[in-house]
Amino acid sequence: MSLLFLPHGVRLLTAWLYREKSVLYVFPGALLSHMSSQGIGAITEASVLTTLIGSVVGIGGILAVEAVSGTKITSLKSMSQWKLLLIAGGIASLANSILNCLIYGTDVIQGIGYLIGDISGQFFLMVILVFVFRIERRMA
Repeated sequence: MSLLFLPHGVRLLTAWLYREKSVLYVFPGALLSHMSSQGIGAITEASVLTTLIGSVVGIGGILAVEAVSGTKITSLKSMSQWKLLLIAGGIASLANSILNCLIYGTDVIQGIGYLIGDISGQFFLMVILVFVFRIERRMA
């Protein structure tokens, strides 16, 4: 478990950009990443299922925020759009944490660790992107 899990931000941005297709883009990379860090023997039905869930929850978070807010997240040119994306990431992270705890039978403390890692990773990835976009605008 990582307390700064940047891939959550990547999978959320991919879900925002590509919707259902994002699973096809994120899932293989996440599975390869898991395999390279844990070894081929660590690929079990549970790990494949949790990797698939991690790839899908971003779409659910995006759709939930858009349904509740009545606003489609179309671009990241305004702060309100960034905030909606952060809220979507929080919803996706909560769903991911709960489902991981149910699948692995872990306690609430470990679920909170997943939640903190996902949300902080998404936040810091988005901060990094803000600075990258600013530098890009200055150079253009």
